[in-house]
Amino acid sequence: MENQYEFEFDKYFNHYFNYLIRRGNVSQSGRMQYIQRLDLTQTNLGKLTIEQVIAKAISKFETEELRERAIIRSDAKLFLVINYKAMVYLPLRDSPKFSELELKKEIFSEVQKILKAAQEISTEISAHQVLIAGSKIWDSLKTLSRGSW
Repeated sequence: MENQYEFEFDKYFNHYFNYLIRRGNVSQSGRMQYIQRLDLTQTNLGKLTIEQVIAKAISKFETEELRERAIIRSDAKLFLVINYKAMVYLPLRDSPKFSELELKKEIFSEVQKILKAAQEISTEISAHQVLIAGSKIWDSLKTLSRGSW
């Protein structure tokens, strides 16, 4: 019974995560392939929505760091998108301390740092592990030093 619940729960989070990414003008048919092909160079990073930047950071971490050693659950992906957008990106995007491009680059980097720290906690990275990992590396996150909190 618990496995069925976890499957349905993961399906729900995955669906919502995909919805958020599609809202950023990513085609439904090739959503993950499109995200993986995105080149986050300085010239096109500014054209991506913050949801796409975070999804690309997650995808890059999955392909380059995780390989077969761990998985990132859908709830962790959704947690990162929602919280980074609402609690970091939106408050700082109009700040004179950041250009939008610098902010997106720092968020991209921080998402990968958090996932790396979460991977040290568990081979199955959930939103809970992301929260714990974020608190462990809190002082090293650059966006916090430029924030108004």
